[in-house]
Amino acid sequence: MNNKLVFWLLRQLRPGRVVYRLLPAAAQSNITQARERIAMQNLQITGASTGGNMRGKIVAYIFAGRRDRMEILLGYLDELLAKKQIDAMHVWNLARTDGDREWVRGLAGKDGYSVMEFAIGDWLKIYKQKLSPATITASLFPEAHNFYAQSCYDGCGLLKVDDDVVFVDAPRFGVFRAALLRLASGECGNCHMISANTVNNKPCDYLRQRDGVIPADVAEFDAPRENITSQEAEDYHLRGKKSQAVHEFFLGNPERFLREKGENINLKPDCGYEFNINFVGTTNAVLPMPSPCQDEKYLGGNLPPEKNKGITIIRGFTVAHLSFAVQPEQNDAELIPKYRELQKRAPFMPQTDK
Repeated sequence: MNNKLVFWLLRQLRPGRVVYRLLPAAAQSNITQARERIAMQNLQITGASTGGNMRGKIVAYIFAGRRDRMEILLGYLDELLAKKQIDAMHVWNLARTDGDREWVRGLAGKDGYSVMEFAIGDWLKIYKQKLSPATITASLFPEAHNFYAQSCYDGCGLLKVDDDVVFVDAPRFGVFRAALLRLASGECGNCHMISANTVNNKPCDYLRQRDGVIPADVAEFDAPRENITSQEAEDYHLRGKKSQAVHEFFLGNPERFLREKGENINLKPDCGYEFNINFVGTTNAVLPMPSPCQDEKYLGGNLPPEKNKGITIIRGFTVAHLSFAVQPEQNDAELIPKYRELQKRAPFMPQTDK
């Protein structure tokens, strides 16, 4: 049978589908293995090898790639890769323009980089049918995440980074790395995911304001609570002026945001937020995720109950995430050049932490 047809048929029998769940366990296992085998056949990987036992190591993976943002991000991540704080860099080529796509492919020539690209199936639909970003996300992102369900990534710290993270407090990354390795080794039982203390991330911004880092006259944020409405959650992402005010305050006062004092923050599964996965660490214990699905909603709180342990914000490690939803149209043209300039001045603190 034609591989493309088999691939399509197997996609209809995803975990979570009623028909799939009615099948005997042996049949379910055979379908899952066959689907994964065909998916791997349709994934092109160039650059560094992705094989080998990654237990006890950190793999960073980025869903790429808008070059104007990623060039800033990679300036920080390359430093961490060179210092062996990150052991491998996987760049998933999900770029939406020809120029960005070719630029991402060129990253395969850098030491430690692997460029991953879907060869057939849903990937072609992006160009042939001009699917919406939401449809692309639901179809392709789970496929990329589930690559790490392979046994060679057992005990590995998985670092998922948005391509528009435009600041990383690289000297303090060791704090985050240590927490992620504890999670990967099973020592951290109170969460399934950790997050950087992210600028332009709702619960992180709220906590900063509560502790006096972001003054009330810059912007105001609602406290995390149960039973938050979908309209309230959406409203945050549509407030481009609010997010820009926070970015501008950070750009002018980066020292206020770095090395925040206080304990890490644990958000319980019922905290009321769908947590945005801008710069997060997890393990393949949360995988595989169903497909299609919104990966952010899944990892941010919609996991099966036995996997959904909550999220820990690593208070002393800061990154900045550029934009959500309508924010790019409102803010990015002004902010990207400013974050380029900020990178030239980093690090800001006179001391660095090991």
